[in-house]
Order: sequence, then C-alpha cells, then structure tokens
Amino acid sequence: AKQVLCRTNSKQNMRSPKRATCRSFNGVRRSLLLISSLYLYTHASIECNNDDICIEKYREGSRCLHVDNGFNGMTGVCTNPYESGCLRNYLGSDTFPTLRTCNSDDPPDAALQGICTESPSKYDEIRILSQGWESSMFSSWLMQIALSELMGVPTTMETSSAEKKFNFYDPTNAFDYGAEDYDYDALRNALSNKGDCRAVAADNNGNEDDYVSCAHVMPEVWRGQ
Repeated sequence: AKQVLCRTNSKQNMRSPKRATCRSFNGVRRSLLLISSLYLYTHASIECNNDDICIEKYREGSRCLHVDNGFNGMTGVCTNPYESGCLRNYLGSDTFPTLRTCNSDDPPDAALQGICTESPSKYDEIRILSQGWESSMFSSWLMQIALSELMGVPTTMETSSAEKKFNFYDPTNAFDYGAEDYDYDALRNALSNKGDCRAVAADNNGNEDDYVSCAHVMPEVWRGQ
C-alpha cells in the first residue's frame, strides 16, 4: 500500500504531506534493511578504533565504545545509533523530538541518562517473540519501534534463550536468531503469570539450562503450524 501511494503521488509537490509520509516510511525501511544486512553478514557488533568508522558503517549517533572482550583485554565496538529511538535519529530531533519508551532491558537509570523516557500511560510491558526467520524477526522489530516510539508502550523481545538477544535498541547491536520457531510455551507462560513477563525474565537471571520463555505476541504463524 505504501509503494502504491509513492507511485500515485509521484507527480505531486514534494512537500505534500502524503508524499513526505511515504518517503519517511521508505527511508526507515531502507535503514532497517541496511542495518540487517550488516548484522547478517557479521552476526556481531562491528569492531572499531574510532567514531568515524561507526558513522561510516551505521550513521551519525554511533560511536566507538571500548568493552571487555573476555580475554583480559578491551575491544572497540560500534554502538547502536538508534538506542534512543529509530525515528528520532532518522528524522531528526526537530521533526521527531520524543525519545523512545524505556523497557525492562534498559538500565534502571536509563531515563535519568536520557536514553529513553518512562511510559506516559504506565502501560504494562509487551514482550514479542522474535522467532527464527527473517520476516518474523523484522516484523517484530517494526512492532517494537511502533509501540516504543509512537504509542509509548514498553516493549521487549523474547528469543527463547537466555544467551540470545534481539532488542532493536541494544546498545552494542546484539543480533541473534530465536532459539525456537514456534514457542507456544512462551504464550502459555505469559497467561499463567497474569501477563507479566518481566517477573519471568527476572527469575531466569541469565540461566540457560532452566530458562523459561514468556511472550504476548507471535508475529507469524505459517500454515501447518
């Protein structure tokens, strides 16, 4: 539908609101595809030794952060330019001044640090299954962006594993395929815990062996499943 809108408005003034909306949507979509192509190629954060590399590989807002590499040394990795919001970074703070909504994966003082803002509506956090294939994964990212940045709803990702991460706002660009394709137990666990997946995630405490998944949304279900 958005592509049709682009074509039908191609002869209109470039300042047309509809045209601008279409261009913004396509621009964000292209950015997601670019980021995902980098992730799929490396399956890890991009190493760096200065901010210029990060800006070239991602965009303005990414910087080179030196972190412990686990081998008694430090490694430079590019940070996520969209940590505080995709729309704010892509469209600019003048056009989209609002920071994204904080979630339970953020540091406790994330709002004080200016990374995000508390939910204005105090809405309960929503947790989305990323699953294990690209169309579902990118759909879950789009849901997270829309909920966190347009609706003020705290939103996290469920990968069915303590060791795998797929948060769009992860500060160091963690990108893992989900451990399970159709994790129906995650939906059942959300129901049995009265919809509060935050408590389940906290109880896991990074334990892979006894990990309990929890989610409210499964973005895709293919025929026969």
